Amino acid sequence: MDLNRLFILIFVLVAILNIAVEATVVSTAMPGIINDLNGFELYSWVFSAFLIAQTTSAVIFGQLTDLYGRKLPIVSGLFIFMTASVLCGFSESMIQLVIFRFIQGIGAGAILPVCITIVGDLFDISERAKAQASIASVWASSSIAGPLIGGFIVSNYDWAWIFWVSTPLSVIAMVGFVFFLKGDVKKQRYFDTTGSITFSFSTLTFLLFLLSIGTGDISISILLFVFCALSTFTYHCHSKKIAFPFINFKIWFRPQIIYPNMATMFGCMATVGISIFIPLFIQKVMNGSPVLAGFAVTAVAMGWPVGATYSGTLVRQHKFKTSLIAGAVALFTGTILYTTLDSDSFWFLPFIGSLTCGFGMGLITSTCMIIVQECADYSERGTVSGAHVFARNLGNAIGAAVLGIVFNLTGEECLSCVRAVENYGAGEFDVSTEAIFIGLHSTFFAMALIALVAGLFLYISIKTINSQWLQRPT
Repeated sequence: MDLNRLFILIFVLVAILNIAVEATVVSTAMPGIINDLNGFELYSWVFSAFLIAQTTSAVIFGQLTDLYGRKLPIVSGLFIFMTASVLCGFSESMIQLVIFRFIQGIGAGAILPVCITIVGDLFDISERAKAQASIASVWASSSIAGPLIGGFIVSNYDWAWIFWVSTPLSVIAMVGFVFFLKGDVKKQRYFDTTGSITFSFSTLTFLLFLLSIGTGDISISILLFVFCALSTFTYHCHSKKIAFPFINFKIWFRPQIIYPNMATMFGCMATVGISIFIPLFIQKVMNGSPVLAGFAVTAVAMGWPVGATYSGTLVRQHKFKTSLIAGAVALFTGTILYTTLDSDSFWFLPFIGSLTCGFGMGLITSTCMIIVQECADYSERGTVSGAHVFARNLGNAIGAAVLGIVFNLTGEECLSCVRAVENYGAGEFDVSTEAIFIGLHSTFFAMALIALVAGLFLYISIKTINSQWLQRPT
C-alpha cells in the first residue's frame, strides 16, 4: 500500500469514527439534556430525526458521488455534519435540537456511503477486505466507547460538549481529503432534482409511517401511508419520462446487488431487536442488572469486527460462499438461542447469543458490500454503495417497527388472558412480567424467522456469484 492510499484510509477511518461516536454518545447524555431543555415528549425524536435523515441522504449522496467525484460529496458531508454538531450544542430548546440532529443526520448519511465508495475505488478485493474489517472495528469500538464518553462528559462538563467533541475529527478528515483525495471526475449528466425530492419524500413519509405505528392514533399512520404511496407513484411516473432518473433501478435490481442488499436488510431487521428487547428481557424476566443488560448488547459490537476480519481472510482466498454461509448460520444460531431463554437461564447465554449474531453480521455485511461493489463500474460505485447503506438503515427502521408490533400484540394478548384468569380467582400472577415474557419470546421467534429469511437471500446471492467475475481486479 502506497503512502497516499494509506493516508486516505486513515482519513476514512477518522470520518467513520466521527459519525459512529456521535451516533451513540447522545444516549447517556439525554437525561441531562432533558433536564436542561425540557420537552420530554420529543425525547425519541432526537434519535429518530437522525436516523430518518441519514437513511434518506445516503441515496442522494451516493448518486452525487458518481456525478461529481468523491471529494466534493465527502467534504460537503463532513462540513454539514460538523456545522450541525456545533449547532446542536447551542440548542436552547428540544425543537431546535431535533432540527439540528436532522441536519446532522444528513451529513452522516453522506459520510458513510462515500467513505465506502472511496475504499472500493482505492483497493482491490484482497486489500478492500482488510479495509472493511478496519472500518467495522472502528465502528464497533466507537459504539462501545460512545456511551462511556457521553457519560463522562455529562458528569464533568456541559452536555453541549458531547456534540462539540467531534469537531476536531471533522476538521482533520476534511483537510485530509482536500489534500490527498483526487477530484478528477466531472459531471457527465444532470442531477435529477425532482426525482431526488420525490424519492426522499417517499422515504421520509415511509419512515414516519413506521414510527407512527403503535402510537395509538391510526389516522396519522393512514395519512402518512397515503402520502408515501402518492409520492412513490409520483416518482415512478417521473422516472419514466426522463433519460437519467434519480434512481437507476436497472442497477439496483441487478441480481448481484439486490439479493445481497436484501440479505443485509433482513439481517439488520433481526439484529436491531437485540438492542431494543434483550435489555428488557434481562432486567424484567431474568432480574439482571442494567450493567448485565449493557454487557449483552455490547457483545454485538464485539462480535461484528471479528466476523468482518474473518470475512476478510475468506474473501482474500475468494471463499465468498463460505463467508456468506458462515454468516447466515451464525446469525440464525444466535437468534435461535434467544428463543431458549427463560427466567432461570444462565446469565451468560444472552451474551453468547449477541456475540454470535454480531459475528454473523460482520461476515454478512462485509462480504455483501464487496460483492455489490464488484458488480459496478467506477461510475456506478457510489450508487451501489448508497443503496447498500440505504438497505442497512431501512432494515433497522423496519425491524424496530415490525418487532415492536409483535411484542405489543402478543404481550397485550397475554396480559388480557392473565387478567381474565385473575378475575375468576384462579391464582395470582405477576401480570406485567408474564406479559413481558410472552411478548419477548414471540419477538425472539420473529427475529429468528427474519434471520432465516436473510439466510434465504444469502443462498440466492451465492447462486448469482460468478467466480471469474468476482476475481477480476478493480
